[in-house]
Amino acid sequence: MGLTACFLVFQFGVHQAAEAQAPAVNAPTPNPFDIKIARVITAEPGAESRVVVQIGLTGPAAEDTALLFRGLPRDARLTQGLTDGAGTWAVPVTRLPQLAIVVPTGSTGQSTITLELVGSTGARLSHATTALVIAPPAFVKPEVEPLTITVQGSAGDQQGAALATAAIGAVKGHAATVPPAAQARPPAATAEPTAGALGLSGAGREQALKHMARGDALLKDGNVSAARLFYERAAAQGWGPAALALGATYDALELSRMGTLGVAADPAKARAWYEKARELGAPEALARLGRIR
Repeated sequence: MGLTACFLVFQFGVHQAAEAQAPAVNAPTPNPFDIKIARVITAEPGAESRVVVQIGLTGPAAEDTALLFRGLPRDARLTQGLTDGAGTWAVPVTRLPQLAIVVPTGSTGQSTITLELVGSTGARLSHATTALVIAPPAFVKPEVEPLTITVQGSAGDQQGAALATAAIGAVKGHAATVPPAAQARPPAATAEPTAGALGLSGAGREQALKHMARGDALLKDGNVSAARLFYERAAAQGWGPAALALGATYDALELSRMGTLGVAADPAKARAWYEKARELGAPEALARLGRIR
């Protein structure tokens, strides 16, 4: 090899080494306050469902922060943290890897959940939102959306700060004094929910949930015809998820997902029940109507 070739090889090696050692120019710096959670989390009635949340904090900083969950159904329970009894939970960041949600058998519906990262001083460090869908696995579309990150710091409210501080203290072995829910500031006025969005109340809602639970059990056992009868009863009482479930028993794609054999699809009936579910406020009805031919 001549001198010129050797020199070129040496120059190329120096250039490669310099590139390897050079820091990335536009590499984003991770924010330790980022909240990473799926756009939709699902909970199976009567079972413990994992809730995957990621926070960038580690070490002492993680030990002094908690994540508030606002808007959970009152009959839902998280496996970690403390609650004020009014739908708000505070979970220490160090306990997030073990977090799961439990909802009673027969529950269905959808809620918007607000998450707030709160420090031990009560300051809100960041927040994010997600949708909680409560339904049997057969009727929940698998979540394929990427994790979302929303960061925005602001002053937190006293009730949430007190609950977060109590949860952090409990992990450290301090006596946990949970602030009463009555001290929380009154919620902003919201539109009256539809029947499909848990707007049913009292005996009507309880009966509809019983019919829905019975239908779910029969469907799980493969008795589609009997399940349809109970779903129809619940839908007749104004329960949107029941109409959605009934439509799924006639929908070829949903039947395939459930692994149901020997049941003929009926697109016309599926469309009719999905339309009824949409009228009753079931959240997935519109998407299913869009793909029914």
